[in-house]
Amino acid sequence: MPYPILTLPYPFAKRLSQLLSPSELKNLQIAADLITVGPQKVVNILKNKILCKCEYAFFNSLSDAVFENHDFNNTHYAANIVTFKNCKVGTNFLENMAKKLRQSTELYFEDKCEIDKSIKFPIIFNLFPFLNTLYITTACNGWVRELVDANPVTKIHIISIEHDNLDELLGFDSEDILSLHEQHPQIFLSLTYMVHGPIHEGEEYFEKRIREAFDLPKDYRSDIYFEARTMNQTENSDLIYWCYVDDF
Repeated sequence: MPYPILTLPYPFAKRLSQLLSPSELKNLQIAADLITVGPQKVVNILKNKILCKCEYAFFNSLSDAVFENHDFNNTHYAANIVTFKNCKVGTNFLENMAKKLRQSTELYFEDKCEIDKSIKFPIIFNLFPFLNTLYITTACNGWVRELVDANPVTKIHIISIEHDNLDELLGFDSEDILSLHEQHPQIFLSLTYMVHGPIHEGEEYFEKRIREAFDLPKDYRSDIYFEARTMNQTENSDLIYWCYVDDF
């Protein structure tokens, strides 16, 4: 059972972390279920800095306040796979985390994260230059065009988006999709429209929206998947509609 450090008054929790040694801090973070890393090898780099070589790293309930901790700032993670849950994600947060996660190839932002509207896809791919897989719970009108204009050096394999605004989720045109696929031939797009509460749109409505967004040549072949889900009272989701764009 995780130690309930998150229930402590903030000044006390902050001061407690400042009093701990790096090893004690790490043990407390793990006990509080804030940071989890896979099998690791700890290597000292430079002076007063620690590098954890691990396959994955999991960060829970972090915000900009964590960067006030000296020991946390001096710990870096050579992790390929990184997951954020219940984190407050803004530009400053991502910039600081990117300094600690320079080798990451996969980023997962779970649905409990609070992602600031200022976070655009080019910012993420610029901060994490080796990134090829992104799971995220936000989008904006023009997100595909912004990604095309940024033209990340690393070829993208997967972008998976869950979002509760269908206009923003499908806020692109067919030319944007064709350009993105030209830059990243193996890309797989998974787009999930999440509805909080009863869903009133039917199959015909979603088919119309898909045709409008993906007015692609008949011989065009790509991996693009769309689905609509509604959140139920247990905070699980029920599948309402799904399709592969190639089927149209």
